[in-house]
Amino acid sequence: MEVECRNLRFNLEKELDRKAKETLLAVPVGQRTQFILNAICAYGKQQTEEDRQERFAQRVAEIVLDALADVPAGAIGSKRTEAETDEETLKKNLEYAEAFLENWC
Repeated sequence: MEVECRNLRFNLEKELDRKAKETLLAVPVGQRTQFILNAICAYGKQQTEEDRQERFAQRVAEIVLDALADVPAGAIGSKRTEAETDEETLKKNLEYAEAFLENWC
């Protein structure tokens, strides 16, 4: 059986380190290694899930922006006058897309 040991140090001048130490000390001595292993794996899984959600949100944003680029002038928002340019329409569509994305989560 191969075993590798690592030291764990806490900087007690830092609030996060103090909280982590208190949490670890609340775990019974014989269960601390398993507790740390579970915490590390849970953290890794959480990071993977956050990455997945970020990629999904990015894909949705791309789809929305692509769809808005194809929307004819006047189809979104209030009626537009003929004096408005395609650039103004695009700018307004992008504002709608940004507002949508800000409220996504």
